[in-house]
Amino acid sequence: MHDLMHDLALVVAGDECLIVKVVDEAVRIPKRSRRLSLIPGDLKNQVFPDAINKAKKLRTLLVVDGWEWFQFPRSMYSHLMCLRVLDLRRASCSEEKLVSIGKLKHLRYLAVSLNYIPKIPESFCTLVNLQTLTLLHCNGLRELPKGMRKMVSLRHIEISCQSFRSEIDMQWGICNLHEMPVQLGKLKCLQTLPLFAVGTNVGCRITELKDLNLQGQLFIKKLENVKDANDAKEANLKLKQNLHSLGFSWSSYDSDAVFGEKVEQILEGLEPHPNLKRLRVDEYAGIRFPRWMSDLLLPNLTEIALTNCRRCGSLPSFGQLPFLKVLTIHGMDDVICIDTAFYGNNGTGGFPSLKELSIKDMPNLEEFFQDSEREIVPRLVSLIVVSCPKLANLPRLPSIEWLVLRKNNETLLRSSANLTSLKSLTIEDFAKLESIEDGLLQNLSHLSRLSISQCPELSYLSKDLKKLTALSSLYISSCQKLVSLESPTSLHDMGIYGCNGLTSLELGGLTSLRQLQIGQCENLETFLGEMQHVTSLQHLYVDLCPQLASLPQGMQLLNLQHLSIACLDKLTSLPNALQNATKLEYLEIRACPRLMEVPECLGNLKSLQIFSIHECPHLERRCQKEKGEDWHKIAHIPSIRIRSYGENPPKECCEFISRLLMVSSSSLVRLSIHLQDFVESYMVRLRKMEESTMKSLDHLQKMKERVFPQIQLISQSILASWVGVQVVATSSSQWPKGWMDICFVGQLVKCRTSDTPH
Repeated sequence: MHDLMHDLALVVAGDECLIVKVVDEAVRIPKRSRRLSLIPGDLKNQVFPDAINKAKKLRTLLVVDGWEWFQFPRSMYSHLMCLRVLDLRRASCSEEKLVSIGKLKHLRYLAVSLNYIPKIPESFCTLVNLQTLTLLHCNGLRELPKGMRKMVSLRHIEISCQSFRSEIDMQWGICNLHEMPVQLGKLKCLQTLPLFAVGTNVGCRITELKDLNLQGQLFIKKLENVKDANDAKEANLKLKQNLHSLGFSWSSYDSDAVFGEKVEQILEGLEPHPNLKRLRVDEYAGIRFPRWMSDLLLPNLTEIALTNCRRCGSLPSFGQLPFLKVLTIHGMDDVICIDTAFYGNNGTGGFPSLKELSIKDMPNLEEFFQDSEREIVPRLVSLIVVSCPKLANLPRLPSIEWLVLRKNNETLLRSSANLTSLKSLTIEDFAKLESIEDGLLQNLSHLSRLSISQCPELSYLSKDLKKLTALSSLYISSCQKLVSLESPTSLHDMGIYGCNGLTSLELGGLTSLRQLQIGQCENLETFLGEMQHVTSLQHLYVDLCPQLASLPQGMQLLNLQHLSIACLDKLTSLPNALQNATKLEYLEIRACPRLMEVPECLGNLKSLQIFSIHECPHLERRCQKEKGEDWHKIAHIPSIRIRSYGENPPKECCEFISRLLMVSSSSLVRLSIHLQDFVESYMVRLRKMEESTMKSLDHLQKMKERVFPQIQLISQSILASWVGVQVVATSSSQWPKGWMDICFVGQLVKCRTSDTPH
């Protein structure tokens, strides 16, 4: 029905509303068109249709995702003077290319989201009819146009970014603007302003918010620049009844601006309207929280986040807030005990609606929710406790389902044994944990997910693990001393990574197993058990197990859909059971140098859609198109991808890396590059990237690069200017060659140096 209505709408609209896929410059766009959506064609041959310059009556132009590498002609805007709506999201728009948009005097809606734009051009200030300016996920954005006060019709400024320091930043979408244009208070129509950075100059102070009827979310940062409590009160936050989310943040620790009574008075003066639903306070350096946070003056709050308020020794009384569902308390160094004052003093219990609680970086916290006479957090479902080394006990939590314990002491872990309603348990980064003791898991009869990681001393897992009949997902990683593992037969998903103490793995009884992932187990040699009963497996991934000579033998593989194996130095053949994998759709083999040939049964696997070979010299030779000995076995597969060992990466890949770093430098939080077999000429190409570009990666939190030790991809002087850089040089046999993956928060971009489709 949806497709039918869509087709009917296109017929009725005729030439007035068009969706055009651009395959060449000669694409037809009628002159009478008023609303146009452009869809890019081939990524390698993106062109912009000349015909659009003749559609002078065009009112709406939407550029659909996919134009990342295309530069729009600056002259385009001179021909589209009647435009009311212009959407250029993810269209590789630089500041220079946007300057001409200022000519579009009739524009009402403008979106340039998902572009790297450090500064919005001043020409935008001539758009006096513009009502909505959308700048979502413009990670490099640092400055709005100074003359923005002239945009008198502006109602909505939508700003956010994709790179965040924390999960809380991600939830709030905080961007990196350092200062605001002067006299924003003159925009009397303005309703949406997610961020306001307080300045010290006239026209940039917090008093600019006084007469704005804002709605939705407002995050006020750089509060160290607020002159005094009178300025704070003059912002009139208490009268802004349409604000549902409000955040406060300090970013400087100058003693005069931040510490003492002044900062407490300023926060007191920023009292919100009682309609507020979400509240966040960051880097507050007062000793006491304001009265309005403790006296139930905000009865409608559903979310509260207090982060890095390190000088406060006690918490406000949140326990009687009837609708509070999410509470985050991070970085409060002086809090020792979360006591009855936190619950509220009416004796009726506390936090009646609280479902999610996160406690992190509280080095002196010793106890919380310890009141046996009152029912505390009766509906709490999720609890996260991170870096609370002195906290020894968890309270009674009758409804808890999701528990994350990270960087705590072992005593706290033992107290989780009584949480009988628990469904998911994550144990991470316990440096001294040697065993999961018998009895710890015994009462967790509802547990369906268990994850244990970064416990380098862990050598023993309780035998109770095998008795958890509800457990469907088990993940164990970076537990180097673990030597054995007995899993329950109920498992659906299983992942084992970085467990070098394992020499064998019992799989025989896992009759319900659907997904199995094994990686970086350097001493794993064999699989145990009667594999013929493992019939439900759909996805199998085995990577970096150099001692493993064969995959699990005896499996039926009747339901296998995806098989990926990599860096198995001793593997000489694929399992015979592969002949039964009639549902197999994807087969990938990487860096298995001793694998001699493709099994004959591949020719009978009619469901196989993709076959990928990387760095397997024998297979590469035998699978050459039409002349290889094994070509007849794979010729029926629609997509065959072969990456030859030592093959030079194409020019496009190096240009891709260079451009990606330039476009994303301000937001990059993690970079991982696997480039062992890139020849020197391509390393030189990458080294020639401007140092200014590389040095602008000031938000980089973690980098790992794996290259040939003799190749220096990035100079040490540049690395020294980055934050949290880790460089690891490994031998070429340890990692997939020619791989590069760049990981952003919430986004993964992968680039293989060569994909040769069949």
